[in-house]
Amino acid sequence: MPISSRRTLLLIAAVGMTLHGIVLSLSGPTLPSLMKTFGLQEARAGLLLANSSAGFLVGTLGVGFFIDRRGLKRAFLLGQGVEALALGLYAVALSFPVALAAGLMLGLGAGIIETTLNTLPAHMGSRQAGSLMNLIHLFFSLGAFVAPLAIGAVLEREWVWRSVYAVTIIPAVGLGLTVLGVCFPAAPPRQKQEGSTWTLLRQRPVILGALVLLFYVGAELGLASWVVLYLQQELRLPIGLASMGLSTFWIAMMVGRYGNSRLALHFAGRDLVIASGIGGAICCWGLLTTRQPLLAFGWLILGGLLFAGVYPLVMASINSRYPRFAGRVSGLLAACAASGALLFPPLLGAVAQGTGLRPAMGLNGVWMMGVALSFAFMPCEAPLLRAGE
Repeated sequence: MPISSRRTLLLIAAVGMTLHGIVLSLSGPTLPSLMKTFGLQEARAGLLLANSSAGFLVGTLGVGFFIDRRGLKRAFLLGQGVEALALGLYAVALSFPVALAAGLMLGLGAGIIETTLNTLPAHMGSRQAGSLMNLIHLFFSLGAFVAPLAIGAVLEREWVWRSVYAVTIIPAVGLGLTVLGVCFPAAPPRQKQEGSTWTLLRQRPVILGALVLLFYVGAELGLASWVVLYLQQELRLPIGLASMGLSTFWIAMMVGRYGNSRLALHFAGRDLVIASGIGGAICCWGLLTTRQPLLAFGWLILGGLLFAGVYPLVMASINSRYPRFAGRVSGLLAACAASGALLFPPLLGAVAQGTGLRPAMGLNGVWMMGVALSFAFMPCEAPLLRAGE
């Protein structure tokens, strides 16, 4: 692939992932305004968020087949189109059922985009897929970090929440129009007999990769969802300072993804994931051993650095083993990751209700050890799926 084309694709991926991070962060800052507009209690507001997650699951699972048969470009344009329509529907929604439909569509578009961009390094045929995946996901962290700050600032200036969704349509449509003139890499040539999804599901690397991402996303969101409350209750920090603790974790993840993009050029992805899992577990448990805010922030920063590379490295490792089926594999892995987001944070809350928040937060360390142990069984070789297997 020419260097100019490669750079263009990486720029598209960087902008796409930044916008992806922004779109997935819209619900948090705008949720109180949405609840007020539609007269929602917490349970129905939770239904709105769950509906978006359900759309994300459908998008990640379904688009894999589309990518493998019709290509990345069409899949990316489909995702951007669905996302732009969903943003517009949110902006004009006058009833809760319409907002539910918009949330489902937004999750669907986000799932398509996530899977498409996760598949791109494998289709580029790069030997540096782990490095590229970390760079791409660095921009997701950037969007997810910047969006709440920007949205909070404009809402404080008395913007209505609908304007936030309407304005976000502009970059979504702009990116889609830009992609129309860009050539995306084709998938590797088809085998005489294509592998079925069931065949892929029986592949040991796919099973282990799915298990790792289930544990990892459960730990990441388990920590992110509950650490602010933990810092308030256990360290007696005010809400502003406790929220800053979570921000330091996300900033460290941005830095860590850049660092992992360099480390992946010199070390095996398998070794990096195992080390990150063990180190991340130690950080999760270390956080629980101190009542000093400075030390707690230090554990969160170190944890962010260690958590950062797991998702991109695992995704790149598994996709590179099955380049012809990278779309389907990406979708399956992303769906398992989304399942971790749905299952583990509520589980932590249920445990906290019975045992207290401090012991429950220790589960995040258990999940990260699960990451390390699961990936330790990953074969070192990278066999490609052959016809008829």
